Amino acid sequence: MCCDGDCASVGDEVTACQQTYGKKILLSLGGAAGGYGISSTTQANDVADEIWNNFLGGTSSVRPFGSAVFDGVDFDIEGSRQAQAPYYATLANRLRSYFPSTRNYYISASPQCVFPDAVLGPDGTSTGTLLSAAQVDWVNVQFYNNGFDACDGCNIFGYNYANRLAQWATWAATEQTYFLIGAPGASGVRFADPNGGCQGGFVSLETLESALSQACDDYPSSFG
Repeated sequence: MCCDGDCASVGDEVTACQQTYGKKILLSLGGAAGGYGISSTTQANDVADEIWNNFLGGTSSVRPFGSAVFDGVDFDIEGSRQAQAPYYATLANRLRSYFPSTRNYYISASPQCVFPDAVLGPDGTSTGTLLSAAQVDWVNVQFYNNGFDACDGCNIFGYNYANRLAQWATWAATEQTYFLIGAPGASGVRFADPNGGCQGGFVSLETLESALSQACDDYPSSFG
């Protein structure tokens, strides 16, 4: 974090992870909280330009992380933002239009395990949600925060997990992309829906290994 304004040092760490350890570092957009949104095509294109110039391969006098160049963006758009859904596809397509052939940049998305995701989709239309109207390189499906009966039950090995896993795998194979299993990384942390109710999903390392192994065996062409 660079809450103290020292974002340049974070940029140095990003570059070190990329160059020393060969890691891909993506900029996450959105999140479960906060008053964000995009309300027009013009605004979507402007945001894409800002992201490209300030965080990816463009140029700007600002660049909060200094010379660090992120490897792409992940769309984690949550909350009641369905009306804005098409504009995130516009943003992604604008960003991808800047990607050169000389370096790999990536666009991913982090939908809820419910299929389709309320904001990201897919919705089956070429002018609709991000996952229908834009190309993504993979999806980080959040198989958590949906464990209770009032939710969808698609937490890892929840009562609806196998069904949702199959739906995401089928979609990924059809779109010639990949899906990953998203899971909380720590115990003792409350993963809660901002509207209350849906939460949970932390599993032991052994359980997670079992889930990953099963997905790899069952969906070898689309599990990434």
